[in-house]
Amino acid sequence: LQVLAHRMLVRSPLARISTGLLESVANPPHVPVLVNEVVKYLGPRRGQRFVDFTFGAGGHTRALLSACPEITVFCLDRDPLAVRYAQELSALTSGRVVPIQGRFSQALGLLSRMGCPLGTVDGVMMDVGPSSMQMDSPTRGFGISRNAPLDMRMTTSSTFESEKVEGGVPVEDPSAADVLNGLSVSHLARIFRVYGEERFARRIANAVVEYRGTLGPIRTTTQLADLVASVVTPLEHRSLSLS
Repeated sequence: LQVLAHRMLVRSPLARISTGLLESVANPPHVPVLVNEVVKYLGPRRGQRFVDFTFGAGGHTRALLSACPEITVFCLDRDPLAVRYAQELSALTSGRVVPIQGRFSQALGLLSRMGCPLGTVDGVMMDVGPSSMQMDSPTRGFGISRNAPLDMRMTTSSTFESEKVEGGVPVEDPSAADVLNGLSVSHLARIFRVYGEERFARRIANAVVEYRGTLGPIRTTTQLADLVASVVTPLEHRSLSLS
């Protein structure tokens, strides 16, 4: 990509902007693994419009713009930090990057309001799931390598626990702590089994409910990791530590 960006220096003033894209949004916290394959497959050409449904740190979008600066990329993400990265790129590319904050379920409406209904799009990108930008953050609660509040939300809400509660769990944007401390054994077991593909879902759910009933709410990643490790042995998970 750096060689490609260097070659484009001789083509247009906008290309000179793209050369800085890889450098000016300094030290992006996540670098996509298949970025070269994505650019080759999409084959961006002048005047085309793309949608990056999972902007993150902007690795795919930066690569597309480096390959062809005269495109427009509409960048969707739920994470406010990712939207700030998109705003920085937008300023560097004279609006060639269009930041949009929202969820997948809102995407069609949001894109239409920004003048980009899907029928006018030449290509889309989706790299679903949390990235290292979330996993490595010590405050987001996605990983267990560091002790952190048990949050795990794609948004960065300023309040750890919501006040609007229905059935023990906040209706809008609950944290992982809200879910663990509010749902029944059967509901937790289903979440662990369906979304975590966990063989010992019922055992873990029972332990969570017993813990919170005797010792109080589970609020940190270390609390949860230690609890799971106490009821599921390394031999059963065929590993030396919780993963």
